[in-house]
Order: sequence, then structure tokens, then C-alpha cells
Amino acid sequence: RGHSLMMDEIAINEEAYYEKSSNSIGGLCRDHAGLIDIKLTDYETIANALQAVHGESPVCHYGKEATVAAIAAFSPENYTPLPILVSPTCKSEKADRAETLLQRILECWRTHPDGEAKFGPVWCFSTDGDSTRRVACHSLFMKYDLDPSSELYEKLSRLAGLNLKFGAHLITMDFDPKHLVKR
Repeated sequence: RGHSLMMDEIAINEEAYYEKSSNSIGGLCRDHAGLIDIKLTDYETIANALQAVHGESPVCHYGKEATVAAIAAFSPENYTPLPILVSPTCKSEKADRAETLLQRILECWRTHPDGEAKFGPVWCFSTDGDSTRRVACHSLFMKYDLDPSSELYEKLSRLAGLNLKFGAHLITMDFDPKHLVKR
């Protein structure tokens, strides 16, 4: 059975917190957290992080929203979405970084023993109308045309207006129609 990878943002509290499992600072935006040391090894690490967020020239920010990704099966049972990513963002992410994040998620699902091998492949990527993500999706999921000699093409080509393009591993994109109508 196939799955949908779904992604959207949720509101979060803009604050840092202690992430016990990794002994690090959580709540900082993924867009810039890599620029500072967030591993709590000594007082200096905390002071440097404080300066990076609240100093005269901030280089890192608290997450304004969290990107949430989930996998849900196309099935009459066991179709509850399974969250696989919650990642704070300051909303400065560009399309190339959004594309890299999507590729990483899809590759992990495809290669991890508890992903595709156990549950099945991702068939489509579903999201809202976020402009940065639309650009990333176009780059990832509008790469190839369905082969006119395929049995699937024969059936689908009769549906006027249906997008017959896809990305690697036959993954298609699926934007929420209410967001498309607004555009």
C-alpha cells in the first residue's frame, strides 16, 4: 500500500528549551541553528547562544512556527498520520533548503528498514500553498512525464486537466485545493 507524505506549519511558542535527550538547546530555528554550537557542554555555550539570539547582530532566532511532516497510508485501516518531523523555523527558508529537507525525508523513508521496506512507498507529497514549498515541489515532483506507452497513461490521459508529471520514484505532488483556488 502507498502513503502520502504531508507537510504544514503549526504555531509554537517562540522560546528556547533544554532538550534532555541530546543535551542541547531546542526551539531555535533550523534555518540558522547550525551557525552556533547548541550542544550544552559548558556555561560559555549558553552565553554564546544567548548572544547569537539576543545580541546586537543576531545570527539565530527562535522558531516562529514548526514544520510538521507526517506519513499516512492510503488504506481503509491504520491510516492515522504518523508524525515523523517537527522542526522550528524562522520562516526565512529558501526553496533550495526546502527541497533538501524534502529530499532528506523521502530518502530516509525509502532507505530506513522501518520505512518503505516495512510499510510501503510514498506515492505523493501533500501540502498547503506555501510559496517556498511550491517552488521546491515543482523542482522535485514535476521532473518526468508519464510514458505514453504505459497502461497507466492510457487510463489517466483521458482525464482532462490531470497533471501527468511526477518526480523520482513516481512521487506526485498534491496541493490542498482550497489553497490553489485562492491563488
